[in-house]
Amino acid sequence: YLLKSNEYDKVPIQEELAFAEAYFHLLKTRFGENIVLSVEVPESELDSYIAPLTLQILIENVVKHNVISTDVPIVIRISVCEDSFVIENNVRKKIYSIDTTKTGLANIAAKYKMLEAPEIEVMEEPSYFTVKIPILK
Repeated sequence: YLLKSNEYDKVPIQEELAFAEAYFHLLKTRFGENIVLSVEVPESELDSYIAPLTLQILIENVVKHNVISTDVPIVIRISVCEDSFVIENNVRKKIYSIDTTKTGLANIAAKYKMLEAPEIEVMEEPSYFTVKIPILK
């Protein structure tokens, strides 16, 4: 999927979800019940499009920036709201400093700009981090 996805500007959300769930399976093997993925995408949106690797990058960011422990599991939720895919997670920031260049978010924003799509929205609150990704038709 990684090699194939670079050939396309956009991929069906159904394919992107399948890859994200496969990637998440690896995380589940590592973190067990301490990380949860909830996908609530209506069947009517499965033929919609998204920029390739968007979900994988966002899931990877969750693991990079949050403490994953049995105390409070990290829950990643993928859903649809109006004309956007919404990726949200509870926040449990790591205590030690992580050098972040926000490259992942910048790459996603650049992909959507090249596609002349609406901008992505990033909302950071004390207890939740949310990214809204425009649905590509």
